[in-house]
Amino acid sequence: TTGQGISATGPYYSYDRDQTAFDTLTKITGQHSLKFGGTFNHYDHNEEGPNYPSFSINNLANCGAGSPANCATANNTFEQNWANFLVGNVFSFGEAQNVLPYLFTENMVETFAQDEWRIRPNLTLDYGLRWTVYGSPQSTNNLASTFDPALYDSSKAPAINPATGRYFSAIDPRSLPGYIQTGKNSPWGQALEGTNWKAFAPRFGFAWDPFSDGKNSIRGGFGLFYGTNSIDNQLYSQTTNPGVSPANASYSNTSLSNPNSGTVGATSTTTLTPPYIYGPNPLMWKLPYTESFDLDVQHQLTSKTVLDVGYYGNLGRHLMGGVDVNMPQPLAFQNIPGYCAKYPGTPCYFRAGDWRLLNYVRPYPGFDAINEWTSAFTSSYNGLQAQFTHQFTDSSLVQLNYTWSHDLTDASENFRGAEDTYNLKRDWGNSVFDRRQVFTATYVYNLPFFKDQHGFIGHALGGWEVSGVFNADTGIHYDFSTVSCNEDYVGLGTCGNSWAGDPPDQIANPNASAPHGVTQWFNPGAFAYAGCSATLPKCTPANTAGFNPPLRQGNAHRGQIVGPGIFRWDSSFFKNFKIGERVNTQFRAEFFNFTNHTNLAEGAPISGLSTSLNSSSYDRILNARDPRNIQLALKVTF
Repeated sequence: TTGQGISATGPYYSYDRDQTAFDTLTKITGQHSLKFGGTFNHYDHNEEGPNYPSFSINNLANCGAGSPANCATANNTFEQNWANFLVGNVFSFGEAQNVLPYLFTENMVETFAQDEWRIRPNLTLDYGLRWTVYGSPQSTNNLASTFDPALYDSSKAPAINPATGRYFSAIDPRSLPGYIQTGKNSPWGQALEGTNWKAFAPRFGFAWDPFSDGKNSIRGGFGLFYGTNSIDNQLYSQTTNPGVSPANASYSNTSLSNPNSGTVGATSTTTLTPPYIYGPNPLMWKLPYTESFDLDVQHQLTSKTVLDVGYYGNLGRHLMGGVDVNMPQPLAFQNIPGYCAKYPGTPCYFRAGDWRLLNYVRPYPGFDAINEWTSAFTSSYNGLQAQFTHQFTDSSLVQLNYTWSHDLTDASENFRGAEDTYNLKRDWGNSVFDRRQVFTATYVYNLPFFKDQHGFIGHALGGWEVSGVFNADTGIHYDFSTVSCNEDYVGLGTCGNSWAGDPPDQIANPNASAPHGVTQWFNPGAFAYAGCSATLPKCTPANTAGFNPPLRQGNAHRGQIVGPGIFRWDSSFFKNFKIGERVNTQFRAEFFNFTNHTNLAEGAPISGLSTSLNSSSYDRILNARDPRNIQLALKVTF
């Protein structure tokens, strides 16, 4: 029994305000359609901070004055705790002392000019230029902070005790070199990075009817599209970074009637423990952008049939992702004085539980992990898209769509850090969004007979509609992982606060000769712990062969496991009844997953496929998509 008590939190608020002004001017002159315009956005974000108003009372039994009888012999029983609560004895009371809301503002200005030039009746060119200025997010209450490598001075860094990974004496972490806070020592005032004034984005496109018969069309285009910095990567620095994280008051041995009258817990702005930092990286920050391009050919086969085939590409540059810029070099732990002597044996490997000792060999001494958002990642998408459309009547058609594509990246999602700070390209692989083949068929068919619904047969057989969507898609790609806390043999700090990972070795194709069942989806022997030798934990004879030399990072790239595909048919049946001239009734029967086909779940490992090497659910499907659902409805219009 750890005690009983009460706790409460105040109302949580969060709102955004976006004020926009824009205008567009169009001028048509001859064969040119000119367009000019601009937009101004002012954005405010106001959100309750990490320590929104709250309090807690813990009534763990204490034997102070006024405690009920038998306290000394029953001071940890449920009854004793409850008795203390009833008479008003409080073991501890905690209360948030200051509210640190997330207050940010940001401005964006855009202007553009474009021209649609009809060179000939069968050829049109579109070209233009857009200029965007994304103002750096401003922390209006000066609580955002981060680490700037450009301002770090190693001569001012405090010494680290190699035996503990902590400082020899307590310091105020806000004084660490390279640590900046908005409104205090940030070179950009209330911002953590400068404003980019060079976001010029050209656009170009064309449409050509080569035979001037209206039955063929060739279209193509290119465009540059910029993105902006996410406020989130600055906003959440308030929850972790020193000097801006919330303060709380704690009282012990007090009373329920006056809980803040007890002994106040000691507070201090100094610490022996190097802090870990979260925030944007000003030195490595650039505006992310994508280059999009396409070439498409459309041909009218008959008066009611059209075939469209096109190539579509997209290149992402300076994409945002997470990097621990203070990750130790592999095997740097062997330079910690006395470490290998402490653990005799060959080879000398790192024990994950000693992660704090790595502070002695980090690139920026004085700090723990420095997890920062950087725009240093890339992506590449190439796809073939085809569409076939046939119109039976004005209200009946069938459309077939097929995509064959490949998506590669070294940063599939914002909230995943790079495996290796010193070689970001080692993460290059299939994106978690990569679905190689996607087929979709949609149809709408109105029965063409008995439209007037005269007589019994007309009412029974007329007015029927059927529609549906059919999907057949290959699976998305999964990353393989290990539970890093147990296998950090090379000393990257993956068991501590670092975003860095410790990938395994890939020795075979995980999808070849795989059972593809619920209890085992991919080939489990395709992966093993990296850098193993017989003397290392978890390195059994079954997974050591071929993995020497020991003590190195694994070679597995992202997205090597193909998950379950999707086979789904949704269908709807409608019956329309005419009741006189003014009243119409429609009965609807809608079937989702009409054939009740089992589609195994995909997505995050927590709900789809488990790919963690030493997880109890390794290589298992953990869930399934929805079974058949039927929805019936009756609609009356008059």
